[in-house]
Amino acid sequence: MTGLTSKNINNKSAEAGFTLVEIQIAILILLLIVAVLMGGLQLSAKTNNAAEKLAEKSTDIRIVSRLLQQQISNIIPLKSLENGKSKLIFDGEQDSIYYMGYLSEKVVKGGPWFIHLYQKNKQLLLDYKAFDNTKSMQRNNSDEFEQVVVLEDVDEIIIDYQSENDIWTSRWGDDHNMPKLVRIKLSQDNFPWPTITIPLYSYAATDTPFHVLQVQ
Repeated sequence: MTGLTSKNINNKSAEAGFTLVEIQIAILILLLIVAVLMGGLQLSAKTNNAAEKLAEKSTDIRIVSRLLQQQISNIIPLKSLENGKSKLIFDGEQDSIYYMGYLSEKVVKGGPWFIHLYQKNKQLLLDYKAFDNTKSMQRNNSDEFEQVVVLEDVDEIIIDYQSENDIWTSRWGDDHNMPKLVRIKLSQDNFPWPTITIPLYSYAATDTPFHVLQVQ
């Protein structure tokens, strides 16, 4: 019978275990697997965040575009009578519009309102007030308005107006006729929105406005 010596036992123990190099390789492989998994999780989180932001932006575009289309297309062609001359209550600049119109009953009931749509401090704002027919349009502009924030993080808004001759201009100075179309370009958080081109329903009714407000 062959006995087991201490040398044989040591050899068998070495054969049954792992060497230091093998352990280091195993740890390295494990770390690589963990790194890959963590990278995948981070990428997934970033993708989800980007998708959520895109969904929010798409929702903003849809809601605000619809609001702008409703507001601009339904402008009321009212005129004020100042110093014996009738003047359209409408003033269009490249970054703002004054006009007469209605608001959603969720915002305020009644009307029509004297409305100012413009950008200030990275916000798209909609101000409104009752038009005081004892004052000129210019004096009404300087009065205090109620305010609604339409959109945040607005970089720029550019508004153009098309005449009956299909000519675009950055300012509307006609005191008697409404523009045919209004075009709005808006950028939010360094993201340019699709251009919004809006026909005015009141364009054909400008020659016979609903009412002339007598300014005292």
